[in-house]
Amino acid sequence: MALGYITGGTVSVSNGSTAVTGVGTAFTNSSAYEFRALGLSVLIASVADDGALTLAEPWPGTTLSASANYQITIVPGASLALQTNLQIRELLAALSLKGEILDGDGVPSAGTGDDGDTYFDETAGNIYRKVEGSWSLRWTGTITSPDVSNLAVITQAAYDALGSKDANTLYAITAA
Repeated sequence: MALGYITGGTVSVSNGSTAVTGVGTAFTNSSAYEFRALGLSVLIASVADDGALTLAEPWPGTTLSASANYQITIVPGASLALQTNLQIRELLAALSLKGEILDGDGVPSAGTGDDGDTYFDETAGNIYRKVEGSWSLRWTGTITSPDVSNLAVITQAAYDALGSKDANTLYAITAA
């Protein structure tokens, strides 16, 4: 859950760039988590100072020039949340999943994404997969530490048969 937001001043960011510059801004906050503008959001990789931050991914929107219409989401433990989110994205990419990797807050709506896409629910930590037009919950739970020591890629049946789960293992459920 967001603790608050940073607004004020103006920001500039070019389409396809990870560099955001601000004038009269106050980016310096160890809990800065997400940059939002134009109805889009991108995770923040790092904050250099009150007038410069780096996005975790290139800005997908149109170029902003001295825009006051932005918001920085503040989340307690943001550095842990960001690291965990990026690790999950890398995990999904490493599993060679087809389609896009999407994220947001809550259960994905039916109109979001295409078949083969994967959706990470940042609020609950759940992972969904879209198959035949419907989102299917593939993994549930939250990661409390980025120091997961084991990765187990197993079927749903094998996961269900485990009984108790090892807290230091990240379970990735596969179809086969």
